[in-house]
Amino acid sequence: MKCSTTYDWCETPTSNADASETTQSRETDEMNATQAAPECNEDSGANAAKQRSFAHAARVTAGVVLLPVGVALLVLPGPGLPLIATSLALLRTEFRWADSAWNKLGDVAQRGLAWLRPGHAT
Repeated sequence: MKCSTTYDWCETPTSNADASETTQSRETDEMNATQAAPECNEDSGANAAKQRSFAHAARVTAGVVLLPVGVALLVLPGPGLPLIATSLALLRTEFRWADSAWNKLGDVAQRGLAWLRPGHAT
C-alpha cells in the first residue's frame, strides 16, 4: 500500500456543484489517508530509532566534551564543579561509572549541606 501525505488537486471546479463535489472528495480522501496512517507509517519506527540514536550520540558527545573541560576548570578559573556535575548527569544514563560517580557526588553534596547547617559541631 502506497501512501501519500501530499495532495495535488489539479481540477478547477466550473460550477458550485462541482466545487462541493471536489471539496467532499478531498475530505473523503483525507479521512481515508488518516485512517490508513498506521499502516503507512512503517518508517516511523525507523525515524524514532534515528532520533533516539542521535539523542544518544549528542548526549554522550556533550558529556565527554564537558567532563575534561570541567576537570581543567578545577585548576583554571571557571565553573569546574558545575561542568563536571552536568557531564556526569548527561553520561549517567549511558555508563555505569558515570552513574556511580553521580551518586558519590550527591553523597558529598549532602554531607556538605549538612555541615553548613546551623548547629553542626566541628
